[in-house]
Amino acid sequence: MKKGWKIALAIIILTLVLCLLSFLFIRSIPQPPHLEIEIARQHIAEARKNNAHIYAKQLFEDALSDFDSAMAAWKRENERFIILREYEKTITWANKSGELAKKALLQSNAQAATLATELVKKINDLDSLVKEYNTVFTRIPLSAEIRTKISKGKLLLSEAQVAYKKMLYLPAYDKIEQARKMIESSNKNAHDFIRDYFQDFNLWKQWQTETIAESRQKSITVVVVDKFAAKCFVYKNGSLVHEFDAELGKNWIGDKQHRGDFATPEGKYNIVAKKEGRQTKYYKALLINYPNDDDKERFRRNVSNGALPKSSHIGGLIEIHGDGGKGADWTEGCVALTNSDMDKIYKVVKVGTPVTIIGSAASLNTIFRK
Repeated sequence: MKKGWKIALAIIILTLVLCLLSFLFIRSIPQPPHLEIEIARQHIAEARKNNAHIYAKQLFEDALSDFDSAMAAWKRENERFIILREYEKTITWANKSGELAKKALLQSNAQAATLATELVKKINDLDSLVKEYNTVFTRIPLSAEIRTKISKGKLLLSEAQVAYKKMLYLPAYDKIEQARKMIESSNKNAHDFIRDYFQDFNLWKQWQTETIAESRQKSITVVVVDKFAAKCFVYKNGSLVHEFDAELGKNWIGDKQHRGDFATPEGKYNIVAKKEGRQTKYYKALLINYPNDDDKERFRRNVSNGALPKSSHIGGLIEIHGDGGKGADWTEGCVALTNSDMDKIYKVVKVGTPVTIIGSAASLNTIFRK
């Protein structure tokens, strides 16, 4: 073999050896764990998207911690000579992080579903309480404290409903709990207030029964005002002939105690004057004999025992009068009807006609069942 061919063959063999050595060197370099890291990252992103950081907080934080450990291990290995790098720990941390993220996702979905179910029930229960309040208590002159608390409760309930629709269940749960405390407390206070008022229910029923019986026995017209129902009833010969909507004193709950308390009195009275034209500023009016003897005796007793200041005055000039129809209780203690209803009642009553004013003809249980 010629010398030139020998040299060429040696070069070829050397080249092949170098290629083989290069291939073996490249094959010996550890492959970076890009795939494992990316899979873990995707699982964490999916878990976060489904609020695992809220509903599976500990699992999600553990997944993040393990992911950070994987990245830190990867960084350490990248600082070593290329063929000495080992990525087993990085891969282990990454795989563990991904598994924890998947568990956090499952737990988050389950927790969110459970919370959503609880929220629906709590929202519905509070809605029922608010509806009862709106039905029974809206026109009742409750204290400013009760009204403020129920208003705040309603606002929180509304905010909870908005948060629920946005699937922000934990914020919704916090708001619904705050709303529940306020609404339940307000409803309890309102119920207690009304129960105290209804302690005279048997007396009211007695007055109503006696007044209607008097109408039947004497063949006369009588008037019964039901404050809770906000109604004025006219009976003739014991039969109901007219029913009118009535508006009362701004502070109508309870019996009238003194002048300026804006309460509508309760008791058995009679019409002592019929007014119209310039005799009244309220279209037409029927003056009743408030205070009667019972009112005067109660007033004297309350002043004597200190329940009322000695400077108090009993008041008077309680009427059934016109200019009603305002849709609210606004008088200083009188009973207001619309002018058209005043025309009707004015025609059928006279001086001496009995007027009985009661707290309610319906029992408290009946009212709360409506």
